[in-house]
Amino acid sequence: MSKTLANKELAPFLEAIMEHVPTGLTIAKAPDVSIVGVSSYGAALLERPREKLEGIAVEKHPEAYQVYRASGELATAAELPLTRAVQKGEVVRHEEWLVGNEAGEKIPILCNAGPIRDEQGAVIGGVIAWADLRTQKELERKLQAALEEKERLYLESNHRTKNHLQLVAGMVMLEAARHGPECKAFAENVMKRVQVIASVHESFYRSDGTGVVDMGDYLRNVCEPLASGEHPVLVDVEPGLVLTMDQATPVGMIANEAVCNSLKHGYPDGRSGTVRVTVRRTDQGMLSLSVVDDGVGLPSDMAKKGSLGVRLMSQLARQVFGSYSLENGPTGGTVFNLTFAAHSALAPA
Repeated sequence: MSKTLANKELAPFLEAIMEHVPTGLTIAKAPDVSIVGVSSYGAALLERPREKLEGIAVEKHPEAYQVYRASGELATAAELPLTRAVQKGEVVRHEEWLVGNEAGEKIPILCNAGPIRDEQGAVIGGVIAWADLRTQKELERKLQAALEEKERLYLESNHRTKNHLQLVAGMVMLEAARHGPECKAFAENVMKRVQVIASVHESFYRSDGTGVVDMGDYLRNVCEPLASGEHPVLVDVEPGLVLTMDQATPVGMIANEAVCNSLKHGYPDGRSGTVRVTVRRTDQGMLSLSVVDDGVGLPSDMAKKGSLGVRLMSQLARQVFGSYSLENGPTGGTVFNLTFAAHSALAPA
């Protein structure tokens, strides 16, 4: 670079660069950081003639160029990229600053600066290149606004869907009340399943917009309302596990069905007991959901009969590409287990 500046034959090339390159360029001499050249693009961006931007003492750079930190405060001369390049030999990469034009607008710019050295390596000057970020910032603003609007519509959709499902559940119960006990029992089962789906939408409505819900909070919302004083339902989920919306509905319905089966078949004749719902990550990185009770166990031929609940769990397990087992425990009670793949965003244990 020193040879280029010293060689008069190459001076026209440097002048052409300063005249035509669509980037803000400023060149300063050492050791006083005196401005010796400003590109036409840079002068036009600041709406000032090049002559008014050259020959300025370093301590006046912030005011002359109206340079502000990205946070909006007026910069000091010592912290400016060009000053650091000339006085410290620092190479500055991708720093955002603000510069003011004649209209008072603060223009966001991206700066890169570095020292100019002679053949012995001594710093004899510095150069800074700066690009107008207004178009990029405007695109980022529009993208953020679109993202926020999409998120708002997503949350509103979940909220409305939850309300509609609750309305359907209420209508089912009102209609069932007009008929016999068998119809009422069937309607109650339908209502519980509808409420699980509504709980999915409620969970995502209250989530942080990441597209996943905390598995522990979600399963507690799904399973604990099924408990009674004689039959508590305890939910224990390994911290940090999450579910996507595609996973949440089938997993929630499976857990609901398994708990309902335990409460329905495990405690006849007023027998008390506890149903435990646990979720752990396996050594293979899968998730294992278990529902275990301390009741009398399921009828031995229940799975073979293909009850609606068992068929439903089988279909739902396939939706999460999982496998399940339902059997009586070795010392009594019922043991249900679902194994399925963890959400890809989960970090290894």
